[in-house]
Amino acid sequence: MKILRARFRIVTPMFLGGAEGSPKPGSESEKIARIRVPSFKGALRFWWRALNWGRIWNGTENDIKALRKLFDEEGEIFGTAAGDKGKIRQSRVLLQAAGEFKREYNITRKMLETGHKYLLGMGLYNHNTGVTAAPIKAGEGRDIQLSCCFHRSTKGEHVRQVAEALTVLGCLGGLGARSRRGWGSLALHELQAEGGLSCEYTVPKNCEEFTSLIRKIVEDPAKDTSPFSAFSRETRIDLLNAKRKTPWEALGRVGKELHDYRNFQLFKESGAPSGHRFFPHDRDKMFHAVKGTRPSAHPKRVIFGLPHNYFFKPGNEEAKVSTNAEKWKCTRRASPLLIHIHQFPDGTTAVVQTLLQSSFLPQGVGLEISSDNLPEGPPFDPKPDWQILTDYLDRFKEVDAFEKINTSGKRIRGVLPHE
Repeated sequence: MKILRARFRIVTPMFLGGAEGSPKPGSESEKIARIRVPSFKGALRFWWRALNWGRIWNGTENDIKALRKLFDEEGEIFGTAAGDKGKIRQSRVLLQAAGEFKREYNITRKMLETGHKYLLGMGLYNHNTGVTAAPIKAGEGRDIQLSCCFHRSTKGEHVRQVAEALTVLGCLGGLGARSRRGWGSLALHELQAEGGLSCEYTVPKNCEEFTSLIRKIVEDPAKDTSPFSAFSRETRIDLLNAKRKTPWEALGRVGKELHDYRNFQLFKESGAPSGHRFFPHDRDKMFHAVKGTRPSAHPKRVIFGLPHNYFFKPGNEEAKVSTNAEKWKCTRRASPLLIHIHQFPDGTTAVVQTLLQSSFLPQGVGLEISSDNLPEGPPFDPKPDWQILTDYLDRFKEVDAFEKINTSGKRIRGVLPHE
């Protein structure tokens, strides 16, 4: 049988439900988690689409035709519930995940720095009670063994594409809640082929090999902006040397940088304002919204993802930016910025930040601002400012905690775009 075997290190705590479902409190299955195969399969499909969109679009240069072909090829490899004619297709690759993992119940608020709390977000962190869920522990010895068993009729090209998706997942991605914010990061530490298969990709052992590998795999990005999160010529991948930091320390520090950049106003330890304000008009617009005055434009920070919430004291008044959900039945837009904490086999830590620039919202979808005292109005035309994310990434040139590198050791460029 044709098999690809991959070993992934869990680098940062992973907020992922186990294969055991909802165990009873105090039971052994509550303390031990097993990775669900559908979680891996969903992540592989995401990275497969991101990698293969450019190849398919460059051959058609038509979004509709390319999307149909992408859907058809994805279904041929991973299966579909129903095709164009209602046909069900079985997956040509069978995934098996091995390993038992303990959950972490002892993450106290004192252990969490500002960056950790910020990256957890409102769903996983409560200012009064702390972390709201028990993640799967990360670190040495917490490795997931994944086997990809291929049907004998699987094309060699499709096997190679799955190997590429496995590799990119273990270099740029992760599993579980808030994986785009660095939680649940996975590092590929081993990739082997059996049953007559050969694998042209090797596990990167340092930053230089990492850069060369990603450039080799992402060699044919789309020439134009993609309609979903995929690699294109506008994609940017930055690799940062964490300078002897542990993955936990690196996660907290990159989280603090993102927090400081997005925050309305920073304060020194003495409590005096530092004057460090990047988006003062965003706060002003939403403050007037909670008082009943409709803003003239949406906040710029929507580029980080939707929905976008604001809270004002006293009274904890709230305002929210989302899509016009009544028409589109979807209020979310995933962040185009992906944070990944990578750990090489020798234990060295790096931070990888990927900007997947694409169409921000489907054509015709607008933004709406809602608050208790704000009357309804027409939706705002979304005007995403991608320079905001570029400026955030450029900030790391001056951050002493990290060194931005590429194959030649320079500090001013990253993995992609190509030099």
